[in-house]
Amino acid sequence: MNVTRYESPEAFLQDNLAFLNKERQMNNLMLGLLERIKTEGHGAADLFLRIDAETGRLVAMMSGLHIILYSDKVEATLYGNLVAYLLAEAIEFPGIIGPVACCEAFKAVYERKTGRTLVKKQSQRIYVIKKIKERVPLSGRLIQAKPEQEAFLLPWLHDFHRAAAEELTIEQAQASLKRLLARGSLYLYEHQGKFVSMAAGIRPFDNTISIGVVYTPAKLRRRGYGRKCTELLTEKLLKSYDYCTLYTDLDNPISNSIYQKIGYEPVGDSCVYMKQA
Repeated sequence: MNVTRYESPEAFLQDNLAFLNKERQMNNLMLGLLERIKTEGHGAADLFLRIDAETGRLVAMMSGLHIILYSDKVEATLYGNLVAYLLAEAIEFPGIIGPVACCEAFKAVYERKTGRTLVKKQSQRIYVIKKIKERVPLSGRLIQAKPEQEAFLLPWLHDFHRAAAEELTIEQAQASLKRLLARGSLYLYEHQGKFVSMAAGIRPFDNTISIGVVYTPAKLRRRGYGRKCTELLTEKLLKSYDYCTLYTDLDNPISNSIYQKIGYEPVGDSCVYMKQA
């Protein structure tokens, strides 16, 4: 079994950056998280793995929730070695995320070896944008969220994670919110004197950054607020980065249509699988 386990994100990134850059936009999640934990530190349970075979390579990391996967070849040998290592080391993980073909390959091997079931929680599409295409004719402004707005924003963030199939406790959501506020990443769209939507610039890496945490309260939806918030934040971030990436839920055709109207273009599909309870 040719498995390399790295002690630090720096060593993992140094050895695998060129490999991940082959499909940088598809790997924005892994690259952005690696850059962040290089600065903010990583936990003892974090995982950085590389599995090599004669015909391909598989990399996997876990920092927080799911194992993130990427391989240049979807081969049973690579995924068999990964699953064997996870089982031999008794590494616990709630689920996996990555390109569809990678997750499907892991699922097939894991279920065969363990008899346990992995259930798809979300189908995702990854988008990229370099220029705003179409603007929403809504007045209002984008404002950076402040720490003193934490109590107001906590229910929004908690509901966002629940809708995204991430079962965070209120305490975990609060910790996530504190980090977003401390980084200055979270922005609010103010319309007619009221805050009606939010979005964040997350996981910057080199010349790119992702848009995430796009949320509008249920009673305020279908008015264009989320689209306008995303548009304004995208425009702001494109002044500092070459392009922005964004994940969407494929089961939500409305949001996928909205982002494409802004100018986001699809680059590939991802998915989330979790262990069946």
